[in-house]
Amino acid sequence: MFESIIQLQQGNRALYNENPLVRWRDIVLLAILYFVTARIGQLFAIPPGNVTPVWIPSGIIVAAILYRGYEIWPGIFIGAFTGNIWAYFISDNTLALVHSVIAGFFNGVGDTLGAVIGVYFILLKCKTPYPFNRTIHLLYFVLFGALLSSSISAGFGVSALWANGFISDMQFNNVLATWFTGDAVGTVILAPFILSLVNSPNKMGSSREKFVYFLLLVLISIFALGVLADTPKSTFLFLLLPFTLWAILRFDQHTVFGSILLISVLSISTLLLNVGWFSTLDENRQLTELQQFVFIFAISVMLLSTLQKERSNAENNLLTLNEELVQIVTDRTKDIHEKNRQLLLDQEVLKESEQRFRDVASISADWIWEFDENAHFTYASEGIRGILGYAPEELLGKSAFDLMHKDEAQKVKQEFDEFAKQGKPFRQLENIKVDNYGKEHVMMSSGVPVYDNKGNFKGYRGVDRDITEQKSMERNLLQQAHYDYLTGVYNRGYFMLVADKELRRSIRYNNELSLLMIDVDFFKAVNDRYGHSAGDQVLIELTQICKNTLRHHDILGRIGGEEFAVLLPETDKDKAIEVADRLRENISNAVINFADGIDIQLSVSIGVTHLCEKETSLDKLLILADKALYEAKETGRNKVCFDWT
Repeated sequence: MFESIIQLQQGNRALYNENPLVRWRDIVLLAILYFVTARIGQLFAIPPGNVTPVWIPSGIIVAAILYRGYEIWPGIFIGAFTGNIWAYFISDNTLALVHSVIAGFFNGVGDTLGAVIGVYFILLKCKTPYPFNRTIHLLYFVLFGALLSSSISAGFGVSALWANGFISDMQFNNVLATWFTGDAVGTVILAPFILSLVNSPNKMGSSREKFVYFLLLVLISIFALGVLADTPKSTFLFLLLPFTLWAILRFDQHTVFGSILLISVLSISTLLLNVGWFSTLDENRQLTELQQFVFIFAISVMLLSTLQKERSNAENNLLTLNEELVQIVTDRTKDIHEKNRQLLLDQEVLKESEQRFRDVASISADWIWEFDENAHFTYASEGIRGILGYAPEELLGKSAFDLMHKDEAQKVKQEFDEFAKQGKPFRQLENIKVDNYGKEHVMMSSGVPVYDNKGNFKGYRGVDRDITEQKSMERNLLQQAHYDYLTGVYNRGYFMLVADKELRRSIRYNNELSLLMIDVDFFKAVNDRYGHSAGDQVLIELTQICKNTLRHHDILGRIGGEEFAVLLPETDKDKAIEVADRLRENISNAVINFADGIDIQLSVSIGVTHLCEKETSLDKLLILADKALYEAKETGRNKVCFDWT
């Protein structure tokens, strides 16, 4: 175990053994860099204990050890010791000076131990000093490089401050949490960026594209952080995540991690300048909300970037394997053509070549096939038995399109005819085939044209791969992104997207549009009395009643705990009130049977609004409906109120 970790650092150790001056140069540079960035971080430190919300050196020292090895640890201690001595230095009396030195010493020990131990476990689990190529490696980086390392550093540092009288017992937990979070945030926003630069990953995207991207990112960040808004909203922050998807899909990782760093700097700057959404929060929440946002945003973007890198690597491997298999088939075809032109191919050589092909086909998890110019099978490997449940001989003479539904067969045949007409190979042609038991399979087909010894087109030879599970996973991910896990209706984010699209359509075509806000009366009492499982059952039953009452094109979404919204296209205000009353009545009349013979009856309050102005936004409609809902709650519940002023 220890040997594998040592091997990862051998290159740096050899460099330092050959020239000790290089090691001390790196140590001194790291100490200076720590001290300078510590001073920058302490510019926006908060009392007590001069604890900063984002500790810049934490990311630098983790990256330094991963890149240069454990031998560079003295630079961490020297930088941490001098930086913290500077922060806590008190010259009033000798005892205070001693306390400052002791606190600085233990801060240095904590930072050094935290970084070294964190990196040790990263290398132990990842076997690489660049833990951003796989999702599990990213998890280990966050767990050990950010959380474990920060825990050790915060434990030593805060304990030293407390023991030397810089903070009181009452302040201990608050300072510990701030220190820990600041270190963790500093690690996740800086270490990945530094490591991505020094590891020199493959560059993607031009410099001009990156310049445009970062320029747009700054503008979007200023807007999302609410710098220019009169009333900043936290929902604007969600604009940053889809925008960074551009970098994830288009550029290399150091551009992606640079985006995290830039957004983090801008977020911290808004708090320092007292502008934007964070500045609108209660003073006690500003720091916590900022740290949580930066940490969660950084982890989310790194996770998406790592998933994209894994997917890209998997696709490249899959393409390579597929191309190798196609190349085997192509090589065999060329070999046969060449030997046919030589007159009377040696039969033994031909048999060996054919057997080699059959062996590859028999052990392949994919299905290898051959068919003639009319797409009728002339050969099928044993792989067909495991994929579609047919014996290979059952397919001989059948068309490939016989294995598809009519509409699918017409679509695929049209694509196939285009390739066959030009005698071109086709790769990764997606199609749906039906197995011997009536079950559909999503297949990815690749094939190359086959010619006789006179150069006449004879058909195709290729391979089918079953990608049903992959497609199912993609659909499941889409389901999770758009629908509420409990009720199965749209979640808040997707409801807002669909509803806004419908609102714009209604405005464009001058159609009627209404909006309902529904809230379950005394829902907390149901949870308190019967338990959360009963509450979940109530929400599920309520959703079903709504579905049975509403039209199929009405848009229903769960936008809060027990709060639902319904968008009614082409519905005037009178009809909207009628629908709301019918919903309220159906829900009030329903009896929900829970476990142990418990029957639960409930009621709802509904707020109604209507599109009256062509410039009305979805947010304004929601505010009006919520205002009406509040009135219904305040005036007795189990009723419908409206507001479209």
